[in-house]
Amino acid sequence: MKTRLAATVGDDSALEIYTAMFQHILGNIHEAPCEILLCVEGDEGALPSTTYHRYAQRGDGLGERIVNAIVDAGAFDCCVVIGTDAPFLDAHVIGNSFTQLESSDVVIGPSLDGGYYLIGFNVMNTTLFDRISWSSEHVLLQTIERCNELDLKLELLPSMIDVDTVGDVLMLETEEERHTSIVQRLRSIITVLLVVVLCSAPCLPMADGSGNRERSLVRCRTRCFQQQAPTILKV
Repeated sequence: MKTRLAATVGDDSALEIYTAMFQHILGNIHEAPCEILLCVEGDEGALPSTTYHRYAQRGDGLGERIVNAIVDAGAFDCCVVIGTDAPFLDAHVIGNSFTQLESSDVVIGPSLDGGYYLIGFNVMNTTLFDRISWSSEHVLLQTIERCNELDLKLELLPSMIDVDTVGDVLMLETEEERHTSIVQRLRSIITVLLVVVLCSAPCLPMADGSGNRERSLVRCRTRCFQQQAPTILKV
């Protein structure tokens, strides 16, 4: 579950957004040249049905969970870990990450918020995740610094947006046909939420004291978008 989304839109809507991204990503990576395993947290029954093998996440922080997920997955020549909150992730990206690992130790797919949507390894070095400020905008840079300190050859994939907030959904843009459906789906969920917010928001009084409802509603709408999507970017 996306906890930051849930804090804004509620558990039900956050679960709907998460489920839509989960299904879209799995549908787009199933042709990737690798075995796909799902490492899940909490109630597995809450996940959409899939044919992939599932096992439980272990560890307190994200770094521990990544390490344990790779250890629990068993013996592989190389391993890539992804989240399910980057809706434009697909088999091409996964395949490219394994190609990069043929000549590097670590591959990272940076996200626009300062973290990453993908990390892969040839050989796991557990100390790579030491001194990382998880859930912050410093995660990517700190991980790059750790790679340099450990003399690990690093390759970076193209940056990509991941979805943690309502504003992230509003920033989604794509010209790739295979991803237009998820953009439309997520925006439709958010549009309903914005309509609910706007309909329930109190009208703001005008400077002249008129309290004109139509003009006040426009101001409410503007305020809502300013709070939730301060910057519009193209991916």
